[in-house]
Amino acid sequence: MVGGSAFLLYELTRHFKSEDLVVVHGINDPPVNSNQRLPFKRKQVLFFGSGINTLRFNRYLPKWYIKLIRLQVRRAIRKNKVNSIYIHYPNGAFAVAAYLEAKRAKIPYIFYQDILWEEREKGAELELAREFEAKVIAHATHCIAITEFAAAHQAEKHGRPFHTIPHTLDIANVPEGISKTNNQKKRIHFAGGIYPRMNEDSVLRFMEACKLLPFEFEFEFCSPDVPKSLKDYNIEWKYLSKEKLLEAQSTCDLLFLPQAFESSTASMIRHNFPTKTMEYLCSGRPILVHSPADSYLSDLCANMGFGMLVDQPDVKQLAQAIEDLLSDYDLQESYVNKAIALAKERNSEIWFKELDSILAESRS
Repeated sequence: MVGGSAFLLYELTRHFKSEDLVVVHGINDPPVNSNQRLPFKRKQVLFFGSGINTLRFNRYLPKWYIKLIRLQVRRAIRKNKVNSIYIHYPNGAFAVAAYLEAKRAKIPYIFYQDILWEEREKGAELELAREFEAKVIAHATHCIAITEFAAAHQAEKHGRPFHTIPHTLDIANVPEGISKTNNQKKRIHFAGGIYPRMNEDSVLRFMEACKLLPFEFEFEFCSPDVPKSLKDYNIEWKYLSKEKLLEAQSTCDLLFLPQAFESSTASMIRHNFPTKTMEYLCSGRPILVHSPADSYLSDLCANMGFGMLVDQPDVKQLAQAIEDLLSDYDLQESYVNKAIALAKERNSEIWFKELDSILAESRS
């Protein structure tokens, strides 16, 4: 349960019966203190039992890692009489290994991308994408993308249709309405990684915008990363479980949802959907989206109204949006109600049925 793909997969796969899936996966082991457990047979593929060495192996020598993964996929197919494969990208080595073993065993597979492949990668992973992306997509019985933007992009690029199954959530976590707060200082929350290609310029712009405002702030950042560019700001860095994270978000005055305007992978930003959005929708607190105007995130925010949108890289415009949102309770409530409406549309139980039907069709 570490990272966006893990949350996405958990919400979809928790609806399967335990005998329906055999899982071959990488270094992310479900944490022992989480109640989000999945009852499936699973095999973790590590290089000499080390997570760190496996990461390096995957990053620099993915074709050698593929050989290890293929052995485990082959055993899983043989031992469990597997009759179809679900391939989930954003790990190229696992995608390629599963594709090659599906071809070897002559069984159908479907391919789901929760982020673009070739447009995202660099180094050895980019070489892998250039060699295999088109092949994996061409031979899949069905292909799925996480956003309508990504589905259209891939369909045009590869000349075949893509389904859309979005990031989903457990509607048991969705509140009835806005959550009340009573913070002495305005508490600002951000959750997720901070990277130059993904969001770092927008996080820095937000911090500078806050300097222009007449509020006292507390900044709560739940991130595994502390970039050098943010070390001089008075930020409280935390790492929380899923349950504690949702609790923390519901007590903050504003949740910040940024994507990069200055990115070396602008196409990825355009088609991407940040995982933290789904958590934010369940907070009962107002969301401020800061993302380029041509991005899927901005388009969804503009159309669904789940948060205040600033789609230009302008510090003063951003500062005005923060001030407006923090000062107007009715505005906050309006955004929260629309966020709740969107959350209910993303019920994982409903979208699981779509995935299950695609899997059934691929076997027929």
